[in-house]
Parts: sequence; structure tokens; C-alpha cells
Amino acid sequence: MKRLLMPLMVLAMLVSCGKDNQVSSAGTSVFNPITTTVQGASDLGSKIDNYSTQFGTQQILYYGTYQTYGTLANTGLNIVYRYTKSTTAASGSNCTIKWSIFYVCSSSSTTTGSSVAESRQVFNNSVDITAKANELKAIINRANPLIPIMAQGTSYRVQTLDGFQYVIDTRYPLQSNPIGISSSAGTEYLYNITEN
Repeated sequence: MKRLLMPLMVLAMLVSCGKDNQVSSAGTSVFNPITTTVQGASDLGSKIDNYSTQFGTQQILYYGTYQTYGTLANTGLNIVYRYTKSTTAASGSNCTIKWSIFYVCSSSSTTTGSSVAESRQVFNNSVDITAKANELKAIINRANPLIPIMAQGTSYRVQTLDGFQYVIDTRYPLQSNPIGISSSAGTEYLYNITEN
């Protein structure tokens, strides 16, 4: 019995030690690296690398229970991110300026009965996380080296060399970012999140 027990213990130890035959990847990322030295870039890049805990932090009431957007998005709920475009705030409309670059208007107005024109929809479950993370990191890497990435609360404004300004906000899931894009042609921003 003693002879049989010892080889079984050794075999069990070998199996448990080499379970997945992988080298630890702590500290490495499958996403593209941040290559710019613009102030704030490495902090935002680190948040993207750890998107499952750093993005989607805003809580919402979902069927009587408080959840975060990240929890809902990362568990497979098919969320729809809705965007709208604008150039200026219409007089008398319920709009406010955010980040000094784009207007955020309510989805409806009780005085006029109008609603926001939707420019596009993004379905959470159709977004490839690696491609999205690399897209956001490419925006950061194109940042104008003379303008630091401005952080205000959970929002980060990145101004790129081509004149575009992007707002990346960690309150919302990685899949929905950037939540605001501004250029000479106008602005586009996330105005609503719904379940499909």
C-alpha cells in the first residue's frame, strides 16, 4: 500500500503544478501598448488594460437591484449604446455644453416634444474587446504632445494631432467608448443606453 500511495502522491503533485502549462502573464497585456509620453496617457492606458474593473462603474437600477453598467455589459446582457450628432445647441432647447467641446441634449423636451436624432447604435455583444481597447489606445497614442490628457472625475479628454477631441469615460463600459467625439464637422456623443 505504501508503494502505491507514494507514486500517486507524486503524480497528483505533478498534475496540479503543471495544470495549464502556461507561464504567468502578470503585468503584461494582450492590448497594444501606450507609446506616447503625454501626461495622463499611461494612467488611462492602465485603466483600459484593466477594463473589467475600471470601466462601467456607474450604478443603475436594473429590475429592482443596483448593478453597474460594467457588470451588465460583461455578463452578456445585450445593451445598445445610442449616439447622436450635433453642431450647436438650438435656442430654447434643453442642452448643456460638456468639456467645452460638445452639447449634451436631453432625449426629449416637454416644451417642444422633439427628440434627439440618433446617428448610430452600437450593440454591446457585437464589440470585440481587444479591437476596442486597441482603438482607444490608438487615440491616446495620437494625442497632441503639447496638450495633456485632461481628467475630470471619470472623464478623460484626449486631443489628437488631427484636431479631433475624444472623451473616454470610465463610468460607461469600454464597449461604449469614446462617449464623445468632436471635430470641425460637429460632435457625436453617447446620449442613451438601453437593453435590446
